Amino acid sequence: MTTLYFESVELSTKVWRLSEVAPDSANEATSIVNGKVSSGNYFAYVPGIANGATYGASFIEGDADGAHGWRSENIYNKTFPSGNWAIAYKLRNKDANAHEGTINVRVYRTSYANPTTAQLTKMNSADGVSATISFAATAGEIKTGTVTVNCNQNLTLTDEYIFIILNWKVTTAGKKATVGSIMVVNEGVAERVETPWEPPVSDIDVGSISIDRATYYSSGGTRVDKANPANASGIIHSIKVYPYVNMTYLIVGTFYVVSGDTLKCRDSELIGDVVAGAERTFTELSIAVQEGDYIGCYYAVGAIEMDTSGGTGVWVVLGEHIDPGDEATYTWVVGYAISLYGYGDIEVGAEWKQLQYASEPPTPYAWNQLKREAGTGWRKLLYAGE
Repeated sequence: MTTLYFESVELSTKVWRLSEVAPDSANEATSIVNGKVSSGNYFAYVPGIANGATYGASFIEGDADGAHGWRSENIYNKTFPSGNWAIAYKLRNKDANAHEGTINVRVYRTSYANPTTAQLTKMNSADGVSATISFAATAGEIKTGTVTVNCNQNLTLTDEYIFIILNWKVTTAGKKATVGSIMVVNEGVAERVETPWEPPVSDIDVGSISIDRATYYSSGGTRVDKANPANASGIIHSIKVYPYVNMTYLIVGTFYVVSGDTLKCRDSELIGDVVAGAERTFTELSIAVQEGDYIGCYYAVGAIEMDTSGGTGVWVVLGEHIDPGDEATYTWVVGYAISLYGYGDIEVGAEWKQLQYASEPPTPYAWNQLKREAGTGWRKLLYAGE
């Protein structure tokens, strides 16, 4: 998944930047005045233009100056998988007057740094449309939300930019000529674009994709996601997690079922503090995993993104039970999913961990042979009963 942030940095006339680095200072220089204009009309949010009043009966992409919107600072040479693009927005009501509308979004690609509308190629077949946004008669009222833009096929960009255009579509007209809204940008996680989640290339993966979800799980217990058990044995070297609230003392581990809902931690590693608001990736880890294992976590403070329906289910237990060898009886919650995903590599010798020894470890000869075959990975090798 690629995350881009709406910034107030001008790239060209009426084109501002989509940055890969989150900004942190709000800008409210972009606004429209839709006044008493009737339902069904569109107003474009033109970067840097205050009180824009141009409207039309269809989506507005630009004017004589060219296309107007937000463009990625970099060109891309990659394929984005089919799926939903998430556009997070923040609006402020301009006037103490009630009115309603929707945010309509289009996603484009272009080879041009300052494109005309004819030089844009739309990547979504249908506009992304928000739920109806209802402003009360309160000046300064804030509305936030996410627009889903469905791109239903893989999108290959070759030396091309991403370009985003946003319109306001009136659904209930205002009663005063001064009615309108301000598009807030440059704050970071509040105003962003997230492309469809992209699975990393790896031998092993485990867990649910780390995306923005409907709700969250607060701290206080150990959670193990039953979705997508490990497909092979080896080492998890990278973790992706999506915090809802800043996390402290995040530990991630692998687990296996002893019997019923009793689970045992195979291995774990301390991640530490994690900043909320987007998918975070941690690399250079070394967490042992066996085929069929599950991934879980514990954090002292914070919350992780979670769904309460549509998932495979999550095991939960109060307290920290994530040191290697920890065993506990969990409560099974059907349908849940948490945004925690691990991936790694098959390592030579990993399959030896599945060998069962009646009472003794391998003979010195066998152990030394195993170390020679496993190379630097020998330190992670275990035998039953260790």
